[in-house]
Amino acid sequence: MPEKKSVHNKERYEQNKDCSYNIILYVIIGKQKCIQCDELKNLLDEKRIQLSYLDMTEMPNKTITYLRMYCNSFPIVLNLNHSFSIFEETLTHFNHL
Repeated sequence: MPEKKSVHNKERYEQNKDCSYNIILYVIIGKQKCIQCDELKNLLDEKRIQLSYLDMTEMPNKTITYLRMYCNSFPIVLNLNHSFSIFEETLTHFNHL
């Protein structure tokens, strides 16, 4: 039986990026009057990338407290295939799509 080769997320994305069934859903958690949140939301809209935007004030306090343990700035971007640590890393990723 042939050995299965592991495919990294970036390679998997490159293989499937032109497939119409490959839907990427990002969840962006932002806050009001956040310039970076608006900038990222506008960039994803321009690139026609599917997203769900949540305002932190509409989320349970426990959820925000938990997320802030891992991300200390806004926007917080969640994705099943990739995680981002800072705003600049997030912008770099989306600008290269």
